[in-house]
Amino acid sequence: MRKPFTFVLVFSFALFLFLPASQAHASDQDLITDSILRSAETFFLSLKERDFETAWKTLSESSRESIINDVYESSVKIGGTLRREDIVRDFDRRGIMFTNYWQSFLRTFDADIVLEQSLWKMGRIAETKAEIIIQYNKFSNPTTLRMLKEHDTWKVGLNETFSSAGREKWFDFFKIIHGV
Repeated sequence: MRKPFTFVLVFSFALFLFLPASQAHASDQDLITDSILRSAETFFLSLKERDFETAWKTLSESSRESIINDVYESSVKIGGTLRREDIVRDFDRRGIMFTNYWQSFLRTFDADIVLEQSLWKMGRIAETKAEIIIQYNKFSNPTTLRMLKEHDTWKVGLNETFSSAGREKWFDFFKIIHGV
């Protein structure tokens, strides 16, 4: 009679040890998911509200670097004499090039499409990378927004999402939105 009681006691103790750990893990995962989604939402809301300072801060370092390079290359193509350092300085000061870049961006991008007309769901989550699947209701294929953890903060990876290979998908997205 003693064996079943010992077995139940040992099993109960083991269950007690492991159950809270799995609940804690699920709770941690929920916090991570919330943080990732909040960062992405902050980016799109800041665009909608024309809060370019916040939008810039929520971008990954690679995305910010890519934007500065794009502005520099565009300047060179039209015969501009700007140095890359001038563009960096202007963006650091949130100057006219910075503002013009974001205003131009918003001429082809409507944040409401992502915020109000799309379904979001979490994709893969790793230690420093995550994916948010964004399904626009007029598209058959979703867009996978890449997120990166930098300095303990989740950042939006526009460059990582729409790299040169993905830019065509990005432009197709805008063409459909604008009926082109």
